[in-house]
Amino acid sequence: MSWSKLSYQLQELLAQIWVKVLAFAILGVATALIALLLRPVIPIWLTSRLGIDAVGVVLQIIASSMLAVTIFSLSTLVNAWTNAQQHATPRVLPLIVADGRSQTVLGTFIGAFVFSLVGIIMLQTGVYGGPGRVILFAATGVVVLLVIAALMQWIEILSDLGQIRDVLDRLERATAEAVEYRQTAPWLGGHRWSGDPPEGAEALLTEAVGRVRHVDAGTLQSIAEAHGLTIYLDGIPGSHAHAARPMLHVAGLPGPGEPREVLLRRLMGCFTIGATPSFEQDPLHGLSALAEVAQRALSPAINDPGTANEVIQRQLKLLTKAGPVAPGEEIRRPNLHVREITARDMMDAAFAPIARDAGAMMEVQCALMDAVLALTKLQPDFYRDSARRIADLVLYYAELKGIPDPMLAELRDRASAMNGL
Repeated sequence: MSWSKLSYQLQELLAQIWVKVLAFAILGVATALIALLLRPVIPIWLTSRLGIDAVGVVLQIIASSMLAVTIFSLSTLVNAWTNAQQHATPRVLPLIVADGRSQTVLGTFIGAFVFSLVGIIMLQTGVYGGPGRVILFAATGVVVLLVIAALMQWIEILSDLGQIRDVLDRLERATAEAVEYRQTAPWLGGHRWSGDPPEGAEALLTEAVGRVRHVDAGTLQSIAEAHGLTIYLDGIPGSHAHAARPMLHVAGLPGPGEPREVLLRRLMGCFTIGATPSFEQDPLHGLSALAEVAQRALSPAINDPGTANEVIQRQLKLLTKAGPVAPGEEIRRPNLHVREITARDMMDAAFAPIARDAGAMMEVQCALMDAVLALTKLQPDFYRDSARRIADLVLYYAELKGIPDPMLAELRDRASAMNGL
């Protein structure tokens, strides 16, 4: 397994909430046990100043209170996750679960509980002795300070966890990172590719069904360079994977035999396929997730055009950064040709669903028109055609929903402003 794929899988693992919680729990056990090892360094006179039951009472308070706080914190997290899924989009859940601050706070609570539990057990067995109790008391003081700091941080986190603004901030940050990755490593460091693969390039299929979460482009280049292959990558991050869709087209593969089978397994092993897409290499996933928040806000049950307009502004900011790649970017993987993400792909992911669901909401349709007009002015060569297509969709859905003629005329005026650009 390559370092790139191992790093991605490790990142996925560390994003799970139980990993950090388990680490803090182990740290709690280790802290209680270290007190045994440090007994010889404690002077005897210091042990006489510490009451026999002083440490035990504090540990019992920590154990009982941290158990209650942990249960409350878990229920609060579940409620926040549910609220985000119901009122924003389920796509944001992995970002909320992976929040490092929440994991650290919860881990601190559980680590303090485990530390106090192990300390109580070892005090009752009498293995600490006087010097050990001094070390345990000092460690308990540190744990109390950490718990107080975690509680203060927890109050701040709970003030906006799972709220619409928090959801939008998380989605925008994740999408901005994917956009930045696309700009710094365009076409995964290979050549831009559009159209059909050349004749003679063999299509490689996968038996897995799902979405491409990650592509190890570095290993693909290494394999291609070592075996004289030219690779055309169809299965870019975010694309659907199934047995009827080629992941790769490869020119230069050897004939039938064991070396060929090994080579094919190595090539297909560069893909990570899961049930859901990932934000990391796929800006379209983030743009679609933001659009889903706007769609939910435009539903009759919520009827919140203000949130939809805020989403449009955030989409505009992201698309401004996701323009054409600067000429002269270094081709770091010359054997790799990657299917491009077009301006139409991004505009459709960001704005087409909102245009459909906004219907007769004039304030939202005007915000959409203003956004596509701004993109046309900022980067006309890249966005002009796609922006006009979105403008046509806005007019179509506005007419379909029976928007009044004066308002429809205003939308047409905004759309016509793009004709001279």
